[in-house]
Amino acid sequence: TTFEEKLEKANIIRSRDEFGAMTPEEVAALPGSEKELSIPCGGKSVRVFEIRPDAELKSPCTLIINYHGGGYIKGRSDRDKRYCSFLTQELGCVVWDVDYCLAPEEPFPAAVTECHAVAAYAFTHAEELGFDPQRIAPAGHSAGGNLIYGAMLLDAEVKALHCKFFTQHL
Repeated sequence: TTFEEKLEKANIIRSRDEFGAMTPEEVAALPGSEKELSIPCGGKSVRVFEIRPDAELKSPCTLIINYHGGGYIKGRSDRDKRYCSFLTQELGCVVWDVDYCLAPEEPFPAAVTECHAVAAYAFTHAEELGFDPQRIAPAGHSAGGNLIYGAMLLDAEVKALHCKFFTQHL
């Protein structure tokens, strides 16, 4: 299979969305506020959407880093934004929704490297960002869950994540 054939198949899958996109009105009605961040990773950057609750946070606060699903080929969707908005409101924390690179354009292990870089950045800059480094937790479903495990395995070598959650589960 050529790269072009892989890309064509990936684009077909990306165009399928059983639930449909949210309307602009639905997006505007979601609780919390969102801003786009750019986290450095090996000479390029990873797009991360930071979602904060409407209520004021205690400092330092908890950070949940969400890695979306999608079989490594589908990007962040409206469903991810809805899920992250719910988490931030219900748990009173900040959520980073990571829009990691996709295959086949960026083959393995690029997404693992990006996901690890985002977590490492959060730990390294926790104090200045107002996060408690002992309350930084990953969340992910499907491919996102696999990326968390890949990031933990990578960290067994580089040791950049300094949270009990990441280190005690290997």
